[in-house]
Amino acid sequence: MSRALIVVDTQVDFCEGGSLAVAGGTAVAGRIAELLAGDHGYDHVVATRDHHIDPGDHFSATPDWVDSWPPHCVVGTPGAELHPAVVGYGFEAVFDKGEYAAAYSGFEGRSNGVALADWLVDRSVTAVDVCGLTTDYCVRATALDAAADGFAVTVLLDLTAAVASERLAPILDEFTAAGVVLAPAVPGVTGHAVGRRLAWDEGEWTNPPAAVAVAGEALEVTAIEGSDAWRHTAYGFVHDTEHALLAPLAVGQAVEVRLRTTFTGEFDQAGVFVKADNEHWVKAGLEFADGVLNLGAVVTLERSDWSVAPVDWNGREVTVRVSRSVESLTVRAKVDGEPFRLVRVAPFSGRTVTAGPFLCAPTRGGFTATFLSWDIVPADASLH
Repeated sequence: MSRALIVVDTQVDFCEGGSLAVAGGTAVAGRIAELLAGDHGYDHVVATRDHHIDPGDHFSATPDWVDSWPPHCVVGTPGAELHPAVVGYGFEAVFDKGEYAAAYSGFEGRSNGVALADWLVDRSVTAVDVCGLTTDYCVRATALDAAADGFAVTVLLDLTAAVASERLAPILDEFTAAGVVLAPAVPGVTGHAVGRRLAWDEGEWTNPPAAVAVAGEALEVTAIEGSDAWRHTAYGFVHDTEHALLAPLAVGQAVEVRLRTTFTGEFDQAGVFVKADNEHWVKAGLEFADGVLNLGAVVTLERSDWSVAPVDWNGREVTVRVSRSVESLTVRAKVDGEPFRLVRVAPFSGRTVTAGPFLCAPTRGGFTATFLSWDIVPADASLH
């Protein structure tokens, strides 16, 4: 798994003094240059450019500033060049787009005849950070296309500027709905994206619990007696009555859930649930069985398996993290301030995957789990 930075359309014409200048464009170019000049940590860095020859009604002498624009980034003119702050970086590839039609997404561009998506896949890129100009047009289109193509996507908002900032709210909602992480750049750290804390109302329950209550920043959830998730193996039944609060999880992302709960009933369980469909899912975290609290995972690929190990974590603050790669999940967990420990590596794939906190109470009523936080963060870069 590798990560790429896509610098979108940071061109002279989109910065102050250009024919389609965006307020703050020059400052964005400077901040991107600072990122690139440091130890940014990206495996690959590419750029995109508007590269217009005759894009039809994309150009207008009386533009509406929504679908039509003044002439800009015309091939052979200074305005089509990358801004001087970034032009000397030495991008691995520059993807040109829009010669004869409007083209907002970098994924419509080509470099030496190769499309951006193909270029990234050929280099095993699974996660991309997107920055540049402009937030509400070409950055938006590039990020949404990247998400649709299965990449884990983060937009570095501090490294973008908008044509119309008053129109940003619905665009940011679009990003969230598509599973795009919104984050600032990480100053002096490698340029990799920070994570995002999800609000409890951003997910959907697979099955409504008996009770849900917000307590400060925490969520207290009470399971219905008999709730469970299992398919076939050993027990011979199919149970799909778990309470899982799920939101999109892209390749290159990890879901991280913190909880503090006391487990006393047989098969009380809580942690993280990852789902592709009803026959392909994973639950990982804590489960009380045979008088002992265990840390483990159930991996279901049509049929369920179960792996556990005893832990002395009852009533303590536990964090469960599940990282998604192209064809696998990596489960880690920790208690209090201790380091993460590896729990499970499992095969797993699916175009649309969701994940979040879960609990079940197969044998009793009244089991309540307290979830302290729910985050989407960059996936673990390596197993060890």
